[in-house]
Amino acid sequence: MSHISLPDLKKGFNEHPTIVYDGVCMLCSRWVQFIVRNDKRGLFRFIPMQSEKGKSLLLSATTEKLPDAVLLVAEGRYYFASDAAIEVLSRLGWQWRWVLLMKIFPRILRDVIYSIIARNRYRWFGKSDICMLVDHEG
Repeated sequence: MSHISLPDLKKGFNEHPTIVYDGVCMLCSRWVQFIVRNDKRGLFRFIPMQSEKGKSLLLSATTEKLPDAVLLVAEGRYYFASDAAIEVLSRLGWQWRWVLLMKIFPRILRDVIYSIIARNRYRWFGKSDICMLVDHEG
């Protein structure tokens, strides 16, 4: 399942879409930096999965995909893996709406490709000794 309804989300997670990311993964850190640069409306908040808040959200998501998948918490739902990436990009503005076309491909196919990249992210892109933090957490 790529998204799960969450009726008991804390208020702060309903106000801004919140991305839980791997703060020591260089690919993930570049992804967050890309979002920050392109989030002209300041919609997103970021929480590294290594933080207490991040761990708490990951534990409440209860899916096997999680430590290797980005997590988006938005409007009372969790989005994982390729659905999270598509959802994030589509919210960055009209010029990114085209990514919604990726949903024509079956989720299983998108998530297989996502999983291959996620499993190899440290080997291919590197791992930092410190957790990258963004200055506006949810």
